[in-house]
Amino acid sequence: MCISYAKFTSDEIKRAVFDMSPSKAPSLDGFLTLFYQKYWSTVGDKVTSACLGVLNNGVGLDEVNETLIILIPKVKRAKRLSEFSPISLCNVIYNVVLKSLATRLRAMLNDVISETQNAFIPGRLISVNAIVCFECMQSLKRRKKKEENVHWLSNWTCQRPLIGWSGILSQKSALCVSKRVTRLRAENLAGILGVRLVACHECYLGLPSFVGKNKNELFASICNRVWNRVKRWQNKFFSSGGKKVLLKVVVQSIPTYSMSLFKLRKTLISDLHRLSARFWWGSKDERRKIHWVCWRQRCRSKDDGELGFHDLSNFNQAFMVKQVWRIHYNPYTLAAKVLSHCYFADSSVLMAGYGSSSSYMWRSFVWGRELLEKGSRYLQKLASSDVQLGEAWLAGGPLVPILFNRLESTMHALWSYPALKVVRNGFVKIKGLTILDNMNFLDFMLSCINQVLATDIKGNAFVHNLTDVNIMDIIPWAEDFLNDLMRVDNMAKNEHGGYELITPSWRPPDAGIYKVNTNVAIDDKGNRTRTGVIIRDYRGLVMASCAHTLTMTYSPLMSEVLAILQGLHFAFESGLWPCILESDSQVAISLINSNIAHMADIGLIVGDIQNIVIGSPSCKVCFISRKANKVACGLAKLGLSIESMEEVPPSVAPIM
Repeated sequence: MCISYAKFTSDEIKRAVFDMSPSKAPSLDGFLTLFYQKYWSTVGDKVTSACLGVLNNGVGLDEVNETLIILIPKVKRAKRLSEFSPISLCNVIYNVVLKSLATRLRAMLNDVISETQNAFIPGRLISVNAIVCFECMQSLKRRKKKEENVHWLSNWTCQRPLIGWSGILSQKSALCVSKRVTRLRAENLAGILGVRLVACHECYLGLPSFVGKNKNELFASICNRVWNRVKRWQNKFFSSGGKKVLLKVVVQSIPTYSMSLFKLRKTLISDLHRLSARFWWGSKDERRKIHWVCWRQRCRSKDDGELGFHDLSNFNQAFMVKQVWRIHYNPYTLAAKVLSHCYFADSSVLMAGYGSSSSYMWRSFVWGRELLEKGSRYLQKLASSDVQLGEAWLAGGPLVPILFNRLESTMHALWSYPALKVVRNGFVKIKGLTILDNMNFLDFMLSCINQVLATDIKGNAFVHNLTDVNIMDIIPWAEDFLNDLMRVDNMAKNEHGGYELITPSWRPPDAGIYKVNTNVAIDDKGNRTRTGVIIRDYRGLVMASCAHTLTMTYSPLMSEVLAILQGLHFAFESGLWPCILESDSQVAISLINSNIAHMADIGLIVGDIQNIVIGSPSCKVCFISRKANKVACGLAKLGLSIESMEEVPPSVAPIM
């Protein structure tokens, strides 16, 4: 049944009650929403029955359909009606009915609202309208042809009765035409439409419609607004905490709207920083106090011991990055289509250049994209014939440009690689030949692992830091790493020589379904992140297990999401499908099970996991307590890259 025709349920009513703000203005009866939430066990049945009667059976709202309108003044000594803000105090039952309807309709808004409507829709921004308007004005400014673009004006008078202009307010509307259109034609058109004729539209939605050569004068109003605020506070006494709040909440929020679409000039940003610094150090018109620390220092993070003010230049560039990312992430929006037609019809927003006669807004976006390219990293996306995960954007050249000049093979990576020979020779010099003669097979294999690890460190150092590391200096570090690994393994054992047996609360799945458990172990000192995956059947028998060390350092949440994606791929490639995946990261599980699209880098991984879950209805992603996830945690703490079928490493077996 279609969701719009389905009957409302008691769960929807309860969800609407508890989603409402508990302390908003009361209704005529004086009851807040908090009363209904706190005493829901007492009044819940009656409230649910009343609301369902209205929603499902068409019962009237005459008894609760009363509203009290309160006018709150927006300025001191308000006299005109426009200086008041009206607030409607409706009955809580009435609000619950409206909240239930709004929640039901919210899921269908994208289907019933046109893509060109960008205001008041979740996930859409009104700034899209400003982008479209600015590019239209820029295109109009570049027009060179005359008759071809205005030939329809000759028949305008005949078509006028068929067009209703009652929806356009003539007092708020103005007409601007290209400079190639004659003055007579423009005046005739303005007379037909009943609007004013202006040389150019100065602003639209609070932003300039045209940007000329003098950009400082165009955005000078921002500096004037900041100066008026700061000047108003000069004769008042504020503590350091009060000044900090005023600067962050008021002063630095004034240029935010303009910075969301345009790059502000360095001189303007310097003036804004200067005004903020003068207010912070207590300077006034007649006297200037000493600035003991430069303002750039004050803008550093709180983690570095500073106050965390916004560096407006970096803040401005971050806004541009968000716009570029929205265009790349949502290529079917109106703004993305307009910009694509103008600047990157045959490429993507990540590859497009400035172009000829580009607008100032587009040049600002390209400037912001530089920061995106600096902060980008490669997200490896695995794909098979059944699970399509899309393409990954890879900025820059190959991952290891100096190491591999041919197709990589296992023998090349483990034995014939030239740098590995240097490591082996250095290993012999450090350990000595006599020690190597007495070394058992396990110690020899561990030494080989250290040799490969040393070569990987050299390659990663060149790729990511552009520094050439002396490979002989890495050999002692690899030896210390092996000793630390063995020491941690010994610490994990009890006095009897085995791991402590933990009573697991892990529950086996149903027959025919496999259960995948994942976990992450993060070594803060070594800046290493390790993942562990174990797959068991309905009898609790191990079907497969693996452990890997991530090549980069990620946040804990990003690491948990990558481990979940790795677990799903490992189960699919091993033929252990369908499956139920469990993780002890409740935040990661909530992100995956939500229907919200995420713009950050984690959103790409979350989207891949959601596509896998949607493509396989029998696949689920669930939360499990940390105590029940000890086996996956033990695999992650090993720090080794292994894959095995129907078994786990001996050190983890006692936890089973």
